[in-house]
Amino acid sequence: MFGRRITPDIYDRKREEIVQRQHELGRLLRDSHDADSDFKIALSSLISMASRVPELFESSHNAEKRMLIGFVFSNLALENATLRYSLRKPFDLFVELAKC
Repeated sequence: MFGRRITPDIYDRKREEIVQRQHELGRLLRDSHDADSDFKIALSSLISMASRVPELFESSHNAEKRMLIGFVFSNLALENATLRYSLRKPFDLFVELAKC
């Protein structure tokens, strides 16, 4: 087993496979960085919008208010005088973070 040499053809083929894999990994890394940047922008926009919800809600028409409520809450139920609800993701996480 030791002492065997690879042929120039095998060397060239393996080298090309490695170069192609390096290019693929580089592309995946760039895509990952781009996605990370896009996520940060989206999260920043979401937080900004969430901080303006009272203003947005007050200035909205009823249909828009229903849409905003449906976007944030799920399982709304009125039991006697008590409103029961669940928060949709990621709003449930905001509430949990506020408790920390």
